[in-house]
Amino acid sequence: MDIDISREGLNGQWQEITDKHIISVLESTAGNLKNYKFDDAEISVVLSYADHVHTLNNEYRDKDKPTNILSFPVSEKPVLAPAGPLGDLVLAYEVVKEEAQNENKTFHDHLSHLLVHGFLHLLGHDHMNDEEAEEMEKLEIEILGAIGIKNPYD
Repeated sequence: MDIDISREGLNGQWQEITDKHIISVLESTAGNLKNYKFDDAEISVVLSYADHVHTLNNEYRDKDKPTNILSFPVSEKPVLAPAGPLGDLVLAYEVVKEEAQNENKTFHDHLSHLLVHGFLHLLGHDHMNDEEAEEMEKLEIEILGAIGIKNPYD
């Protein structure tokens, strides 16, 4: 799997996060999704800031506020052996940091959860109804547990 990481408009933000951490979380996520093969898949991760994510959220989701992560899948249909781009993940530093503090989580653990969550969205998972949310949360808990992060929903 090819993972492209870029940092936008940053003034010291995201400095505590290494590319190695992001790659490790995404590769672990891929490795824990047994029904998929990601050898030829590509993911773009943009480490950004709240104002930028706010603009994207407003433009693409009609929500006039920043959010922690936005997922932009290339395809609306799940593919078990994706070749080429899966999509983009765009994160807002200030939102991720504030949520981690408010939820008494480490920044790394919360970011890891969001990366897993965003990755699942790129694969077509969603949480628009209770059944979908339950299935997605179960996958997140399993994947995070496999990489040593406790259940984020406890």
